Amino acid sequence: MQTPGEIEIKFPVSELADLSATLQEFDARNLAPRHLERNWRFDTPDGELTHSGRVLRVRQAQRATLTYKERAEQRLTRREIEIDISSSDRATQLLEALGYHTILIYEKYRQVFQLDDVQIMLDALPFGFFVEVEGPDEPTIRDTAERLGFEWEAGVDLSYMEIFERLKDAAGLDLPNLTFSDFEDYNLDTMALLGLRDALTKAGNTD
Repeated sequence: MQTPGEIEIKFPVSELADLSATLQEFDARNLAPRHLERNWRFDTPDGELTHSGRVLRVRQAQRATLTYKERAEQRLTRREIEIDISSSDRATQLLEALGYHTILIYEKYRQVFQLDDVQIMLDALPFGFFVEVEGPDEPTIRDTAERLGFEWEAGVDLSYMEIFERLKDAAGLDLPNLTFSDFEDYNLDTMALLGLRDALTKAGNTD
């Protein structure tokens, strides 16, 4: 049986304020208002999951979920298994009882829109703003992104944790977690440090 997956790309942007209005102009549905997500990432004591590019995560947002991810062969694609859980605390206790331990806590504020077959997530992280676009295939995602005014070549095929690790190396940070309280004493230019650019360079095409 084929494992379900997700096809997505992230676009770095300098601000999110106008994007919600732009999406409403395209009659996108607001699936979830802006809310805080708190995540706990788990691994074995020897880092087996991280070394093999796999992710085991508990998330507390508007609902609690337990998620497993791994990279697929296709570009922009990750295999994903996600289930709803009744309690993030109980799920954490279960994973710890099985020998896993928390290696990272990370947070973001997220607002979710649906435009045809594509979901658009407006994400505010402690180190900057990104728009994540997820859909059934790469051509559909690209068409939607370019309609909204995003430069496709400015997108990044990295997880937020991979971006975080690269940022720590570039800025010489020694931070165990990616939370807003951890970053409150820093004012970093993430795009400049990582060689990224604002992907929202032109107005969306409503034709």
